[in-house]
Amino acid sequence: MRRLLNLRTTQWILLFLLILIAVLFFWGGPDYYSPRSFKSIWNLGHVLFYTMLFFYLLQFWSWYTSLTFSRQVGWGLVLTLFTGIGIELIQIQFSRLPEFGDIWRDILGFILALVFCSRSIRSFGLKYLKILKLSVLFFLLLEFSYPLVSIIDEIIAQKQFPLLSGFETPLEADRWEAGNRLQRSQLYSSEGKFSAQILLHTDLYSGVALVYFPRNWQNYTELHFSVFNPDNQPLPVTCRIHDWEHILNGQQFSDRFNKRIILHPGWNEINITMEEIQNAPLGRLMNLTKIYNFGFFASNLSRTKTIYLDNVTLK
Repeated sequence: MRRLLNLRTTQWILLFLLILIAVLFFWGGPDYYSPRSFKSIWNLGHVLFYTMLFFYLLQFWSWYTSLTFSRQVGWGLVLTLFTGIGIELIQIQFSRLPEFGDIWRDILGFILALVFCSRSIRSFGLKYLKILKLSVLFFLLLEFSYPLVSIIDEIIAQKQFPLLSGFETPLEADRWEAGNRLQRSQLYSSEGKFSAQILLHTDLYSGVALVYFPRNWQNYTELHFSVFNPDNQPLPVTCRIHDWEHILNGQQFSDRFNKRIILHPGWNEINITMEEIQNAPLGRLMNLTKIYNFGFFASNLSRTKTIYLDNVTLK
């Protein structure tokens, strides 16, 4: 009797937790500008949800428990993909972008529960079962490494400040939103051994943006960065900076800092005063305690060009 009550209690607790996590798929959580560590930790909720879901099914749904392991895999994969893709599509209505990585984490949670909790898996040989479990644990540890790496770089960024990015550590490139257009290079550098090689494409706008960095710039007088232009022709780019209020105000062009810069052949030492930045938004002062984006871009290039960025720092 006591065992039955404990099972029912466990069942209701699991059901409550599943509903709670399901709600969090659509409400709360990180936004675009949240720290990378917060985003990575939050994403692990997909693994947790599907691990708990299939643990629940394997414990309390007799039809699923009675299936052979191969059928549990098949039906479980169908359920995971159907609900996982559905969640991603519904999240669009809550101003969230679908992520393929979330589907992978859903599948990882399902496999984790199945491999460690299914009774039917005992039909596997001990040798293959060990290999399967070790493989699942490897991928699980890989997922947990992303928040750890993010936390390490956030600590490094705080220690480096007022240097925003010097590219001397391999994790710094992830502070930038650049896709595959930015990578560390030893070909040119103004400080240390590394700089960032940046490819500017022929899109209408092509550039990079520093998204993850300490936000409070109020105790500094200028922003400095070095750019090497290996071409023999000057290259015009636009530098942009905005604060949190700019995001709240609908991200109007006139509500941020914009400055056209000509990159001459060779090294260019760019200095922008904090006074310029603060007075840039039309009708207000930029909030120097809540800077959320620094970047630059070229527009309508006739061909792809390469530049090198280094020593982005406050002075």
